[in-house]
Amino acid sequence: MFENENGELGIWGVIDIETSGMDAQNDHIIDIGIVVFDNFKVKHRYNSLVHSNKKLNPLITKLTGITDRDLLTAPSWEQVKEEISFLKDENITLMAHNAKFEHSFLKSDFPKITLVDSIPFLGLLHPKKSRLSLESLIVNLKIKEKEDHRGLEDAIDLLRVWIISLINTSPEKKIMLQSLALKFGITKEYFNLYWPLSWMKIKNSTLIKLLDSADFNYNDYLEKNLNENKNEIEAQLDTDDYPEKFEAEFNSDVINKIFRNEKVIREIHPGYDYRESQAQMSLKIGQSFKNKIHALIQAPTGTGKTLGYLIPSMIFTKTQKETVLISTGTKSLQNQMMIKDIPLSKRILKNILDDNSLNVDDIKIVQLLGSNNHLCELMWQKTLEESGAGNFSQQSLFQTNKDESLEKFSLLYFDYLFYLNGHFEYNEKINRNDLPFVLKKEFPNIEKVEKEISVDFRSCSGGICPLKDNCSYFLGIKEAQKADIIIGNHALTYSWPKGVKRPEYIILDEAHKIEEEATSSFTLKVEQKDLTELNNQLINMQGIGALFYLLQKKEGGFAKIEEIKAAVTSVQKQFGEELVDLSDNIELMFVKLKNYQPLYWNEMLMLDQATIKSGSLEERSFFNIFKIKDYIDKLEKVLSPYLSEWDVQKFDFKKEQNEIMSYTRFEVFVTKLSDMQDVLNALITKIENKIGIIKYLKDYGFSLEVQPIDVGLINWQQLLVPNSSVIFTSATLSVMSDKGGAKGTEWALGYIYLDPAKRFKTGLYLPPVYDYKKNCKVFLVNDVPALNDASFVPTIMEHIIPTVEKLKGRSLLLFSARTRFDKATNILLEKFNGTIPLFIQGMGNNVVEEFKKSPWGILIGMESFGEGIDVPGDQISFIFIDKIPDLRQELIIEARRKYFETKFGNEFLEYYLSYRAKNLQQKLGRLLRTNSDHGGVVIVDSRIHKWKDKTVNQFIGLLNPYEVKLNKLKPALIEIEQFILET
Repeated sequence: MFENENGELGIWGVIDIETSGMDAQNDHIIDIGIVVFDNFKVKHRYNSLVHSNKKLNPLITKLTGITDRDLLTAPSWEQVKEEISFLKDENITLMAHNAKFEHSFLKSDFPKITLVDSIPFLGLLHPKKSRLSLESLIVNLKIKEKEDHRGLEDAIDLLRVWIISLINTSPEKKIMLQSLALKFGITKEYFNLYWPLSWMKIKNSTLIKLLDSADFNYNDYLEKNLNENKNEIEAQLDTDDYPEKFEAEFNSDVINKIFRNEKVIREIHPGYDYRESQAQMSLKIGQSFKNKIHALIQAPTGTGKTLGYLIPSMIFTKTQKETVLISTGTKSLQNQMMIKDIPLSKRILKNILDDNSLNVDDIKIVQLLGSNNHLCELMWQKTLEESGAGNFSQQSLFQTNKDESLEKFSLLYFDYLFYLNGHFEYNEKINRNDLPFVLKKEFPNIEKVEKEISVDFRSCSGGICPLKDNCSYFLGIKEAQKADIIIGNHALTYSWPKGVKRPEYIILDEAHKIEEEATSSFTLKVEQKDLTELNNQLINMQGIGALFYLLQKKEGGFAKIEEIKAAVTSVQKQFGEELVDLSDNIELMFVKLKNYQPLYWNEMLMLDQATIKSGSLEERSFFNIFKIKDYIDKLEKVLSPYLSEWDVQKFDFKKEQNEIMSYTRFEVFVTKLSDMQDVLNALITKIENKIGIIKYLKDYGFSLEVQPIDVGLINWQQLLVPNSSVIFTSATLSVMSDKGGAKGTEWALGYIYLDPAKRFKTGLYLPPVYDYKKNCKVFLVNDVPALNDASFVPTIMEHIIPTVEKLKGRSLLLFSARTRFDKATNILLEKFNGTIPLFIQGMGNNVVEEFKKSPWGILIGMESFGEGIDVPGDQISFIFIDKIPDLRQELIIEARRKYFETKFGNEFLEYYLSYRAKNLQQKLGRLLRTNSDHGGVVIVDSRIHKWKDKTVNQFIGLLNPYEVKLNKLKPALIEIEQFILET
């Protein structure tokens, strides 16, 4: 296939364009850069702006640096077309990053242009990278600090990324990619796949020479990165000038000594100061673990929460021989813990504690992912077998589009990932989180197969699986069985894998997210797409075909196969017709609602069979649900008995791999069928503490759900009763106030149901680290237009801009809706272009880091953006928030509010208002990050006008320790300006 040792690339090049917008019909090219090679020598190099009379959107100017004045004197597109007429040569192949975009702007003038997209193949060369934007690749490979967003510069950077990625790919991996190309019949007929793969044969020495043409010295690049790594290592070396070490024991004296050892910790962790609250937190964790009781610990911003629980956990696990589970709310925090916080904690202990009493290097810490995050190679092999390895049989999962190139790439992609997983260590293995969204978007097969071959712990064949030694799920369980500390997330904590005992000592960080996580984990759900997929599987006998493979080997098997086919075909016909009616009737039912919203989820309560009598149009969908359930019951009744015909544990995994694969595939199919049955049974039956809900979204379809009302009871049963000690912690676990809020938190976490002997009398609400009343001015403002008023953003910006000017930036602006965010961004760009730099969420991978490096600037983003920002110092001195956060107005929230009021009392204060206050405090916490920080916050919300004075006072009370004042916008801003500039 790849005849020449150095490949035969022909005439090829790289191209990048910048445009006035995303729509090729209405926007136009404003900058273009091209480099064309004849095999390995430069043939053409072109770079030009393109004339435009249209005023550029400020965002485009911000992104590219191109101004209207630049384009006025630039050559016209007609002139540029002539200068790049060489692109009409049909023999030229151009590589672009997201080539569809370039093609949409060039195809009318260059209809025969051949563009190859670099994204899919960079996805192969960077298999653990879930983001494949050009900037993320440039930064990841340490080529530059950010993308230029200019035609020629980006084209050349793409070439650099491509070549360095190839150089970094081992010869074995390149050979495997060539072999898989042959396996799946990727010949010159599929040029867009064939051409990038032809690079796999090119020698690294030739690639390095090619980099010279991209103005890039590879040897200098290598030396620079080696020196950077060397400096990082040297900076982390321990010093010998430390106090004498002491023995590790799990008691308060040892924990106190560790945190008071400022000299040692500062050498490792510059800027460290002893904090009483951090030590208090660690001591409380120690007491909880030692006495086997549960605890609530609120650790405000600046406490040093992560270090506060890692240190006692590490000492506890080694001295008491117990395993600890640390569960966080997000994958990013898990990664931060594994990369930064755990190594830091280990180094602190290593330099303070005696090695003979605690060998820190011996502490085994494993990051564990839930079963559904893993890809099953056994299921993949069965899928591959059904696809005919590229022959695209009628039962193939790859029949989702007509382009065989897309199908062939999907086959190549998954086969290569499983090849890599066979050679990677556990912590390197590729899982579902690593699959780039952009690939799933461009290749529908990848998303479809990813779901089909995800591990289902209920039907995993475990130890007898012939491919278990390469399985990230199985190896994760093995690693976890030997671990001292397991790092996971809340979803994993609720759906713990059956192959490993869940630790009895648990720390749940970001516990303010537990209510939402418990709702998600214990909601039973069947979506329209699930039922549609089931219907397609029944038509093609997918999953059931695996049963046929097993039956044909048994006596009388063929007769049973025909019997099953007939039964399934009969049910499918009725099921398919009923599904069409159900979809139509649900849509009709929702669009007739007075408050129907086509862009958002709409919902209504499920009615039981006894309630439905009239048979009106609005109620037909409820009848359809009952019928759908009946058909699934029939299917399950036909198929489930066959699960017991084979004892999977008795399969000879060396001789009967196909049998194991087939049984697993069939078991997964029946398990999913059984899950649907459970959901529909629960939906039509009234269950205590649960509600049945039908949801509908125009572009998504319907969702049938059964949601838990009393999440506190779930947490008590699932977490607190079975375990020795569970510690809930967060910066905003409750509210730091004696005016309400604690009871709502205790209920949601299940703490309220505990026997007094298993809990502390009250939660530990650590005091604020910073002096909020002295260093922070916070104002609630209501003299503004309504949020949905067209004048809201212009009015707000008219007042805020003078303040931002006086402060020379130093501002964080947060918006709760995309439309308001976009409007405000455009206004700010027009006002401050060339004066105060703007750092905009979504414009680059390192917006916050770039903001930190700038002497001044304005940081602007969406509401959730404000929860993870850590910018110490005076770079953020002013925060604007466009509304008081809301509690979601959903049926389940309404049900919980009623339940709380009935069982525990004042839901409005303890649940509704306190939730909103906690959410707001997450954003307020971005202002003060060190003892010397100071500044002001303005929260605008016209709805406060309608609040009773008592409600306003209660809400302000819940925001303690912040001293919040009501004021009008203009005087509030003046007071903040004076406070910041005069302090």
